[in-house]
Amino acid sequence: MAPLMLIGLWRRRKQPFLAPFWVYALGLHVAMTLVFPFPGARGGLFHGAAALWPWWAALGVLGCEDMVRWVAKRRKSWNPRVAIPIFTFSLAGFAIFLSLAIGTRGIVLPTTAVPAFYAELDAALPDGARVLINDPAALYYFTRRGGAAVPNSDPDVIRVLAERYDLDYVVFEYRGLPTPMLNAWDHPPAFLTPMEFNQPEAKLYAIVR
Repeated sequence: MAPLMLIGLWRRRKQPFLAPFWVYALGLHVAMTLVFPFPGARGGLFHGAAALWPWWAALGVLGCEDMVRWVAKRRKSWNPRVAIPIFTFSLAGFAIFLSLAIGTRGIVLPTTAVPAFYAELDAALPDGARVLINDPAALYYFTRRGGAAVPNSDPDVIRVLAERYDLDYVVFEYRGLPTPMLNAWDHPPAFLTPMEFNQPEAKLYAIVR
């Protein structure tokens, strides 16, 4: 729809109603190009541009209507009253189809089965144990155990968090381990006692407080 969006915007460039849209769209891209040129881990430009999408969508439909009227002036066989609904509804239908096709690709169906990772972790821990782990929400969902998330900080902070949040164990998952914590994978702090945990790319430690 990008060409249609630009056509719809250009043909309505003098409308005062669209002035804030122009200012925000141009200002955002200028700021992210000149003031904040380095890409951020959280996608500042994409998040900032999300506010423009409802406008772009409406302009795309209007641009489609503009194109149909432009062609109808040059082709006598085209009736705008018939062609405009056909093209605009087809455009909306294609957008819905594309959204469903992409959006349903990564859907994970709900399940009551406990993954082997959490089942073994639950069996290795005593009742009431609280865990520092990458995904405490998944831990609670599958085991009903509380805990906290592994922070993006040095390993020494684990003992501080254990005291503050009453944590007993920590799980290091190599693939999701924050960069400052990577050193603890091969060289865990002295206050961590290794526990038996037969999961690949994961290690379980008891926190000595």
